[in-house]
Amino acid sequence: MAEIHEENGVSVVFLDKRYDAFQPQSLDQLGEQLLAIASESAQPKVVLDFSRTDYFGSNFIEVVFRAWKRVRQKDGEFVVCGLNDFCAEILRVTRLDQVWPSYPNRDEAIRALAGVT
Repeated sequence: MAEIHEENGVSVVFLDKRYDAFQPQSLDQLGEQLLAIASESAQPKVVLDFSRTDYFGSNFIEVVFRAWKRVRQKDGEFVVCGLNDFCAEILRVTRLDQVWPSYPNRDEAIRALAGVT
């Protein structure tokens, strides 16, 4: 189960090591967590921290994409950070790197969403 922390009005989701088709319960839990974040705030600000994540598959992308759409419907903001080379390549190939702004680390992502300099 992903950890979630609030920092400067931003929900930071610390993702698990792997998300693949062999772990459907983990994907379901993540989806529920992300949709809850999007539902609980008037204008959600979400950072997905990939610094612990080595691998994710297409089912993961579907779960995250649904949450991103919900955040956008509420005029919220959604970014990713801490991508390793493999995860960054997957986002490039799927062109999601053009949809989800990416930051090298959590601190920079939080500063960008919280408007903190």
